[in-house]
Amino acid sequence: MDFSKLLRQESKYRLPDAAWPSCISACVGKQNCDEVGKCYIDCIAKEATMEMIIGSLLHRHLAELVEREAEGCVAEVPVYYGVDGVPVRGRADIVCFGDKITVYEVKTTSNEVLVPFESHLIQLAMYVKYFAAVYGSAAGAVVYIAKRGPPRAQVFEYTLDQLSPYYVNAREVLRCISPLFPRYVHALSL
Repeated sequence: MDFSKLLRQESKYRLPDAAWPSCISACVGKQNCDEVGKCYIDCIAKEATMEMIIGSLLHRHLAELVEREAEGCVAEVPVYYGVDGVPVRGRADIVCFGDKITVYEVKTTSNEVLVPFESHLIQLAMYVKYFAAVYGSAAGAVVYIAKRGPPRAQVFEYTLDQLSPYYVNAREVLRCISPLFPRYVHALSL
């Protein structure tokens, strides 16, 4: 068995047919649109590291666990919509449907997290905004799962209003990278 080949398949290159929330969030805070564009291109071209592959495998396992054990919750929910004419495509890690819709962005960490990373809140904001537009309302949470030691998770919950400033930051990145994509009209444009 060629284990290296299997790992390369897991890290297959993603074609840039739409903007990805993970790369959008990585480019917030750059000084100008040239820096944002370079950051975005670097992000989509980045070769997967073992840490990314392990995270992907954890997500896949968590998806199976959630769908088996958490009633009303679905893992790896595809999201595709337009923001200011730019197509956005991603996968919400976990979405729980019920009296309210809650979107969970799952991350792994080696250390205790005191405050969620801005990039994770931006990703969450993009997904919560989408589900709020589709279903009328939504909330979200960033979940940090410890990579070491006993199983533990830290959960940071947010309302749509609390996430709105992060969505504004994402829109600024999208404005800068919009020339990378053909003008996009989608039934759901936010």
